[in-house]
Amino acid sequence: IIKRNMKSLEKYYLLKNNYYEMLYRRGYQIEKKILNLSYNQFKRKCIAKKRYFKSFKIISHLNDTNNKIIGFYNNKGLIDVNYLGLKIEKAKTNNSCNIIFITKRYLSKQTNIALSHFRRNFNIEIFFEYEILINPVKHFLVPKHVLLSPDIKRKILHSYNVKDSQLPKIKLSDPISKYYGAKKGNMFKIIRFSENIGVYLTYRIIH
Repeated sequence: IIKRNMKSLEKYYLLKNNYYEMLYRRGYQIEKKILNLSYNQFKRKCIAKKRYFKSFKIISHLNDTNNKIIGFYNNKGLIDVNYLGLKIEKAKTNNSCNIIFITKRYLSKQTNIALSHFRRNFNIEIFFEYEILINPVKHFLVPKHVLLSPDIKRKILHSYNVKDSQLPKIKLSDPISKYYGAKKGNMFKIIRFSENIGVYLTYRIIH
């Protein structure tokens, strides 16, 4: 059974590792044993618990333990309105206002309408499976991005005597913006290296 499902297990292992690494980079409290979980350990856990590969823990943020996030991975079929409602109710029961859904397929029109309704009270993010399997921050062409706090953003704007509208932009839908859970108006500091001038910084506003 393990040999027949090896490719699927490897995919699920990568997806789960990348998911937790993404939360870690966002500042959530991810235990070292989760980040350092080996493939063999993951495989043993999947044997012991059938649905382990798509179960995600509720995680609190380092700076605010009341700021919790929970993820749901639907590896089969669509995320329909019923599925959405059940999982959001589970998040509500666990006092989590931040929810990540990982899906293989596009959402239906009905689901998107329901999603708009639920987003009034919850911060809901939708990722396609491939967006988690491919870690954008590890791509060799992508420079280091740092999502800045509102206070640091204000200081930088004041320091350069500029407004948001005068800075380069990065789309809200950009893989890096999605990876860090950025919001419109947030600012990224981008760290690049040049052989001629060494390390240099640029800033971009999410829009």
